Amino acid sequence: MLVVEDPGILPDKLALAVDGAGAEELGNDVDDAAAADTGGRLAALLWALSIGHVAACVTTITLAALGLRSRGWELVSCPTCGRRRVEVAELVARLKKLLPPAAAPGVTVAVMGCEVNGPKEAAGADFGVAGCPDGFIVFKKGAFVCRGSMDEFEEIVTREFAELLNQ
Repeated sequence: MLVVEDPGILPDKLALAVDGAGAEELGNDVDDAAAADTGGRLAALLWALSIGHVAACVTTITLAALGLRSRGWELVSCPTCGRRRVEVAELVARLKKLLPPAAAPGVTVAVMGCEVNGPKEAAGADFGVAGCPDGFIVFKKGAFVCRGSMDEFEEIVTREFAELLNQ
């Protein structure tokens, strides 16, 4: 059990969570009251350890990693190898600019370095892109959808992601 000597050091929302409040009392988009309670307790512990404002971010990331909280799409990426056809980190950055963080809760988006292993390694992803010699490919659930040059990346990814959401 977490004991907070001075509840005044906690923001109101976190203090409510420490007291066992449900998600509706926290006034946020937490779907699971248990996750809200767990997250609040974790945040309170981090505050007690003098980590302060970082607590809310760490709590959200921890709950997302445990599958207890989702605020938008989830990104998966390959660790890269000698076969990679693109700089994966640069492709991730381009993709993040196109997809708002809160878009498509529960959707998994994959960014893979090559078209050889990428679609099969990320077959569980709802949507993915992978580098290829002349640009990139788009795949959904591991199945090839289309190919494009890097000049067409924004247009194709935006169109195909919107199509996925409208299914």
